[in-house]
Amino acid sequence: MADCDLTSARKHYEAAMVILRKQGDKFNLLRALTGLIETIARQGDYPAALACLSEVREISRTIGEDYWIHSFGYAEARYLLTANHDNAGAVRICRQMYEYAKAVDGGTIKSLWPAINILLELAWWAAQAAPPVKALRLAGALEETARQAGLLIYPIIQTELARNIGLARQGLDDAAVDLALADGRAMTLEQAIKYALA
Repeated sequence: MADCDLTSARKHYEAAMVILRKQGDKFNLLRALTGLIETIARQGDYPAALACLSEVREISRTIGEDYWIHSFGYAEARYLLTANHDNAGAVRICRQMYEYAKAVDGGTIKSLWPAINILLELAWWAAQAAPPVKALRLAGALEETARQAGLLIYPIIQTELARNIGLARQGLDDAAVDLALADGRAMTLEQAIKYALA
């Protein structure tokens, strides 16, 4: 989408939100906010995206819609990293997502996609930090989880994984890379998340 189209879309969402606030329509305000978040993030305005995500969380709590809080948790983690380089904040949000996913699934993660999203974000975080071996282990765990579950890894996630692995490879020889990926593939999904959050 061209910059002018993004600017136009942003104005559209912001105008809609003014009307929805006046009407007190919180559910549709959440929907408008999600569109605005995607638009302004694509513009690179991550601080504004974070502000909107905070509003999503606040409104979600007031109307008892936990879905909105946790479905955008992984996006909030990414924006924290990109805008503020706040690794600790991103990990905190991923931990909250993990605990929520377990609570919904009765103490164990049965719905794999939320957990895979969490792991993807944690792998991305680990790829920015030392040691890079951690990112490679998480990437291996994510690939193996999807393979065992017969899940199609969407192209956008494949791209993220390739980027994570590429970042983490820097400074490591091929043997170290292969060993780290193998270590990750040997982990269960919950082991990998706990390792990432440690």
